[in-house]
Amino acid sequence: PTVPLATVVAVAPGSPAAHGGVAPGDELVAIGGRPLRDVIEFRVLSDEAEVELELRRGGIDLNVEITKAHGEPLGLEVDSPVFDEVRTCDNHCEFC
Repeated sequence: PTVPLATVVAVAPGSPAAHGGVAPGDELVAIGGRPLRDVIEFRVLSDEAEVELELRRGGIDLNVEITKAHGEPLGLEVDSPVFDEVRTCDNHCEFC
């Protein structure tokens, strides 16, 4: 089954995402070439100092490269069913 794309619902003013041109309504296709399955992947992949976002805006695919401090938040909020449902990843952790 296809995982629905996360939609950007808010971008913090002055944040790395805002400086990169990310806008509410953008759909987040992937980070660093990796499609997102859950909020854990989103947080891990967006934690790097250089983050490449693959976005879809009005049916047009965009690549946005953001440079920030390692661990600094991107400054965007996403909303998608993928972050509300339990997903199984490839790590097989005991606590999942």
